[in-house]
Amino acid sequence: MRRELSALWTAVLKREPPSEDSDFSALGGDSLLMLRICSRAGRAFGLDAAVVARLLTAQTVAEQARIIETEGAGADGVRVGALVALSAPGDAPPLFFAPGAGGHVPYLRALAAELSKDFSVWGMELPGPGEADAAGVEAIATALIADIRRVRPYGPYRLGGHSFGGWVALEIARQLAGQGEAVAWVSIVDSLPPGSAARQHKRDWRDSRWMAEIGNSFARLADAKPLFDADEFDALDDARRVERLRERLIAAGVLPEELGLPEFAARVRAFIAHSLTDYAPATPYAGALHLIVAADRDDEADAPDAAALIDGWRAAAPAAATPLRLPGDHVGIMRPPFVSGLAGALRAVEAAARRAVSDMETEEEQ
Repeated sequence: MRRELSALWTAVLKREPPSEDSDFSALGGDSLLMLRICSRAGRAFGLDAAVVARLLTAQTVAEQARIIETEGAGADGVRVGALVALSAPGDAPPLFFAPGAGGHVPYLRALAAELSKDFSVWGMELPGPGEADAAGVEAIATALIADIRRVRPYGPYRLGGHSFGGWVALEIARQLAGQGEAVAWVSIVDSLPPGSAARQHKRDWRDSRWMAEIGNSFARLADAKPLFDADEFDALDDARRVERLRERLIAAGVLPEELGLPEFAARVRAFIAHSLTDYAPATPYAGALHLIVAADRDDEADAPDAAALIDGWRAAAPAAATPLRLPGDHVGIMRPPFVSGLAGALRAVEAAARRAVSDMETEEEQ
């Protein structure tokens, strides 16, 4: 984020990049140029008018960054394109994490809170049908890489994804590696292997079944009990089904009333589209891939056996490690109390990556 702020100053002032503590006036700035910088920062980071006004009082990149970090997050976090900051930006390395079907970032906050001292966590909003860059996992990944580079222009990159987001994380890593960038690690949390036939049975679901599935997924992510059965939606037309689902989720305290019907309907369409998406990597990914599996989902219909899981992932990423099984089911692994185990596993992945780099540097010195 500070790099992008510095880039804004450079573009507006038309001079070499300033240091974080360079005084705006000493750099030749005036009130009109500061207004341009703050206006562009507001658009780049999704800031409201009050925070943009506060930026006008800051005279250095560092001061503006502190205002954004402390006041700019709001309910949805600082935004950079499709990325949402889920923890305060700072010196910790960024971890870019993709959510599951529907691209609903807020449920990643529990993981970000567990990792607040270890990583600056960025959630990736995933587009749905009708949105730009939504034509498959490859296009989604390409669009997200452009935003990731705005936060961190170069590697090494740390990537993760849950469920459908695991495919997105893999494709981002594959494309970055193809561009010559270093990827420190990728962690895939309870995702089926690319091309898995287990998704095919959902193509026969009727619309009312989808409403119940989506509603119960929202409920479980909010630590509420399942609320829906497909039968209650059967007699409704398409528009009324979505309205009914939103109304019931708001009444149960699962969904904030501020989430309007058009945005909610878009998330519903995205959930269905992502759940039915096919994906096969154009080339295998050669880097380190860490698989994490929810141990309490073995009785679910789409849960592959251990052999099929590792065989499927190693077809896409030959260096994929043996899956680590952690407590929780497919949703529960992302929620307290089980999310603490997931956070611990990601810390261990980071520690192992740092040791590997240190060992390599030691060997080169000898």
